[in-house]
Amino acid sequence: MHLPFRILFALLFLCAAGLAQLQATLPAYESAEYIPEELESVNDYWDGRGRVIVGKVNKPEGAITCSRAPIEDDGSFCTALYPGRTLIFYANGYAPLVVDKWTKIQPKVFDAGTVSFEKAAPEDLRSLQAKVSLETPTGDTQISYRLRLHNDAYLFDDHGHAGSCTITVTVKTKKLAPGQTFSAEGLSRIPYYLELSAPGYIEQKIDIDPEQSGAIDLGDITLQRAPEFRITYKARTRQDGGPWAGGDDVKTTDLVCTGADEFLFTDTRDGLGNKLSLRMKPKGGDVEASFYYYTNAFYDLGKTSSDALPAWQDIDLGRRSGSPRMDMQSGHLYYFKVEDIHETAIQLLFHLEAID
Repeated sequence: MHLPFRILFALLFLCAAGLAQLQATLPAYESAEYIPEELESVNDYWDGRGRVIVGKVNKPEGAITCSRAPIEDDGSFCTALYPGRTLIFYANGYAPLVVDKWTKIQPKVFDAGTVSFEKAAPEDLRSLQAKVSLETPTGDTQISYRLRLHNDAYLFDDHGHAGSCTITVTVKTKKLAPGQTFSAEGLSRIPYYLELSAPGYIEQKIDIDPEQSGAIDLGDITLQRAPEFRITYKARTRQDGGPWAGGDDVKTTDLVCTGADEFLFTDTRDGLGNKLSLRMKPKGGDVEASFYYYTNAFYDLGKTSSDALPAWQDIDLGRRSGSPRMDMQSGHLYYFKVEDIHETAIQLLFHLEAID
């Protein structure tokens, strides 16, 4: 059956007008074609499970919104949500904003519309205080405290940080003299944590349980002196399976292990431009080493002198098993390798010695 030209033209005109009106009301993420990208996770990676949520959040005045889903300047958002996950936004002084919880009966793309925060009820507001000191205060060393808000509501099918990393928002920050007491008021029932640091001291992070109510007194907190190590090392890297670069020069660096410091062993970056460094976390009197990429291996080659770094071809792993993280001991020699991280291979040989 053929429609008369005038009727066909009228239908096309109405469809075009309707499409233009729809596009005018779509959130920025949808009009920017983020939906097809997010549907790739649902369809290709999750075998059709989950859905995509779009919408717009009215950001509260004077408070930064904390979310695992990226939010545009106008408040619009778009994210894939795996079955069983919840999309939730936080803001200091406001009740948690649950945008959508995955249900079995659902459209593949769900428009949550415009959502808004509500002020936390007075009975849900809390206060926090603590007295902070240094183990052995010297000179005019000051303590930094930062009250932060973080969002660990997983959106994807893993329990890591895929699909946007944890977003951290600083609520309050201040410098303190050792022995001083700090306080914070008007905290809602959302996941805060307190970060305390001072030069040469081990950083402390304390989670504030959303279920705690009323006046929260953390008591007396003392920051411990950070262990210091001298690292003698050599490192080499290889890009795209090519020849090894570097690796002949033996270098030495001193590292104070506060928990925030990293051991940057090369100026080379991986294929995505990431710096190559080890995270050095104080653990008792020693230190735990780890790397940000999970496919790596540390090997303890035993106690030896810092003058005894072997040639690359003479490294003998024997029957040793590699570990993705390792507790380091003073006086030991370690070998670290990554076969491939964004087209980059890494080999690192280093000796650790505690500095008294």
